[in-house]
Amino acid sequence: MMRVVTLLTLWCAVAPAQAATVVVSPGDDVYALTSSLGPGDVVRFNDGVFELDGALQWVEFAGTESARIEIIAAEGATPILRQSSGSWVAELRDSAYVTVKGLIFEGAAGWEQTGQSGFRIYNSSDVVFQDCEVRNVTGTAVRFDGNISNLTAERLQIHHTFDGHGLEVGCGDASCWMQDSVIADSWIHDIGGEGSDGLRLLNGCQNNEITDNIIHDIGDDGVYFGSTEFGPQNTFIGNAIWSTGDIGLYIQGAVLVQNNLIYDVAGNGIRTDAGDRDNLDNVVISHNTVVNTGEAAAYLDDVFFRTGIVFANNALANPTGYGLSYDPNYDAAYDTTVNYVSHNVVTGLVQNLPDELWENGVIAGGGFGDYEDALTGALYPVGTSAIVNAGDKTGAAFVPVLDFNGLPRDGNAPDVGAYEWDGDGNPGWIVDAGFKQFEGAVNGSVDVSSGCCSEGADEEDGGKAALLLPLLLLAGFRRRRK
Repeated sequence: MMRVVTLLTLWCAVAPAQAATVVVSPGDDVYALTSSLGPGDVVRFNDGVFELDGALQWVEFAGTESARIEIIAAEGATPILRQSSGSWVAELRDSAYVTVKGLIFEGAAGWEQTGQSGFRIYNSSDVVFQDCEVRNVTGTAVRFDGNISNLTAERLQIHHTFDGHGLEVGCGDASCWMQDSVIADSWIHDIGGEGSDGLRLLNGCQNNEITDNIIHDIGDDGVYFGSTEFGPQNTFIGNAIWSTGDIGLYIQGAVLVQNNLIYDVAGNGIRTDAGDRDNLDNVVISHNTVVNTGEAAAYLDDVFFRTGIVFANNALANPTGYGLSYDPNYDAAYDTTVNYVSHNVVTGLVQNLPDELWENGVIAGGGFGDYEDALTGALYPVGTSAIVNAGDKTGAAFVPVLDFNGLPRDGNAPDVGAYEWDGDGNPGWIVDAGFKQFEGAVNGSVDVSSGCCSEGADEEDGGKAALLLPLLLLAGFRRRRK
């Protein structure tokens, strides 16, 4: 214990305004050494297993924008914080400007039954939670609750819960929520339990970006978006979801959904409904690829009378079932809809779609033959696919600038679905279990008034010949990735 005493003595001797660096190793009193941190303080965890018999609580850590508090792995170290009791492995509460990086949080032997959960952030702002792994816990692996703002969670691996969610955010009754935050570049998998979802943004969560995450082997739904309570929509861009016990992507609130791959799910690929909060307006679903689902590839429930509903340029392939099911509660005899449904390439039955949405809303697909190998999740299109150059190029379709690979789209003749075809063979990352390998610009959308990159383009088919030179120039910017 001489090391602990020396470190504590040194810490106490430092003036409050002066930052301290503390290095902890297995066997040190990690509770005491990390119990009180101020602006600029750094805690570095050495390699090894830190055995915990109760939650490690980091409370009221007040860093500043220019002097963050850092709780991080030492260079080259893989510290494991292991909890043996039925509580959170660690919690960060009522704090600001804190970075937690490079740590592993896990349950002890028998984690399936011992009742512990993983890592929790509560009532905090401007937190960076980065390059961490949370695994082998009975309950929910990661929880962001209380009022959370400006949080960045990225490059997380979250896996192996027995009966809990992967990452859950907010409060179901909208009494707390997360806003203006990012969850990106993470890998969520092997989330157990019939009612366990991969990622959940509960009612009230708003203006959050969920991008480039890989989510698979989930007990229940892959991703759930609750109501934004009439706040700014969330975004869900560039993600891949497969092997879920029920719905791939479940939507009950305002969200922009683009460039996502959803396949091999037991329920609907994408499903909307109003839920208890009745806040389903401003849902934009464009340029997604949904293939091989147990129920309809897309089920758009409770949308007919809503405003701001866009369902455009999506590739849906469910050859032995429903490709697209629409709101069964509309009354075509008395009302028309302002929903924008356009240029979706569909293989499978179409159910309940109003006559007014048929003409521009649905294009017949070519089945699994539209893709390289749909049954193995290789959903990059082939050159003869019905989805190539078949998209709606207008701003109303919300054509994104980039595709799933982060490569440019042809705004004058966009392909339907998550990918923009660029010759035979996927020029980007081959989807697999692991982190998404993504280079280049962040996926994104543009304002509805301008579309992707078609400003000034000829709106008539007769203008295609004049676009040959711009298209050749655009091709020069595309590059294959290894």
